[in-house]
Amino acid sequence: MQKSKKINILLIIILISMFIVTPNLLISIQREIGIPIDEKNFNEIINTRPPQESSVYYEPTTGAAYDVYVSGDYAYVADDGSGLAVIDISDPTDPGTPIYEDTIGGAHAFS
Repeated sequence: MQKSKKINILLIIILISMFIVTPNLLISIQREIGIPIDEKNFNEIINTRPPQESSVYYEPTTGAAYDVYVSGDYAYVADDGSGLAVIDISDPTDPGTPIYEDTIGGAHAFS
């Protein structure tokens, strides 16, 4: 009976040290650690304005667009029965008129 009482007291001491003493010790150690902070660059411009709402620009195609592949200034659209639509997107605010290339069957996706 005496042995189990000692074990219970030992377990209580271990639990107290795990949940009270150790975290407090870690916090006090952290407070003593100095973290160097670089000097602020006063010439840096910081934009504090919220981002402006942007508009989505689009160019309708004659078919049903299934997939898009972008490379450089061009968007290639798999446009079902209309074939491959090539759109100049060098000016994103004014995409060019699609130029269509015939495909055998409908154009559905790029692999």
